[in-house]
Amino acid sequence: MNLSRSAGYARRTTRFRGPVRDRAVYTDALSDIMSRLIGVAGVLAVALLSACGSDAAGIPPATTDASAPVAPSAAPSAAAPEGTSRSAAASIAAPTATDQGTTLPDWSAQKLVRTAELRIGVMDLAKAANVADSIARRTGSLVADRSSRSVRDRVNQTDLVLRVPSDSLAVALTALRTLGEVRFEQVTTQDITKSYADLDTRIAVKEQTVGRLRALLETRTAKLADVVEVERELGRAIAELEEMKGSRRYYDQQLAMSTVTLHLELAGGASTGEFVAPIAESLARSGAVLGRSISAVIDVVVILLPWGLVGGLIWAVFARVRQHNKSNARS
Repeated sequence: MNLSRSAGYARRTTRFRGPVRDRAVYTDALSDIMSRLIGVAGVLAVALLSACGSDAAGIPPATTDASAPVAPSAAPSAAAPEGTSRSAAASIAAPTATDQGTTLPDWSAQKLVRTAELRIGVMDLAKAANVADSIARRTGSLVADRSSRSVRDRVNQTDLVLRVPSDSLAVALTALRTLGEVRFEQVTTQDITKSYADLDTRIAVKEQTVGRLRALLETRTAKLADVVEVERELGRAIAELEEMKGSRRYYDQQLAMSTVTLHLELAGGASTGEFVAPIAESLARSGAVLGRSISAVIDVVVILLPWGLVGGLIWAVFARVRQHNKSNARS
């Protein structure tokens, strides 16, 4: 009986020792894993601290003086997007040599001829034309041309050509737009800088030629034929020089004064008179055609009537002679 109890106790002890030993193994494995994780975390922490230390070493210390100048590279670095390295941010923020060397064109040095055309619908042509004339005087402009167009004995369009100072072109166009409904507007610019520069060069060369020819006539003596030839060449050079100077004066006038062509058109819907006028015009044309037809008939009658009378008289004489011959033959 004691042996049986001992054997049972041994079996129970062996039964409970297996799980205890397995639990100890699991605990040792978890401890090993945790220690390794702690070691990896420590390595990562050291790496992060070293990286932060290197970044902090490149940033200048903050200053409390409000008047202290800010480094030019600080603003671009602060404005750089996240994830962008410092070298990339500097290359983005700093202008390139091409950008620094590029300058905007100086339009004031260009020779620009500007022209404009406006088509405006108005209710009263005469009044609008007078207002346009006053606008021209107010802006220092000149009404160079004025004409009117009529349809069926009624003025329906007035055209004005204004010469406006180039500096006042924008002001004049703004004022002219208030006359009525703007139906069409076009502003064109012609760059004559190259032509003007070429003309200046040709004038300078021609002036030197004229000067040399005049000096040749004044300082040298030669045969009469040579003198005459030099004088002829001098006269031709002076004529060409004056022609080129005239072209330059024309360019100067075009540059100083811009041309504005203004078309004033009668606006509004069709009135009763405008509705009846085409009908009356059509009837008038029909009457004219009828009158021309009657006139043609009268012309034909006038032409044929004398010849008809002559023919009738000849026929009457012929018939009388024939009847007389018949009566003689019977007798």
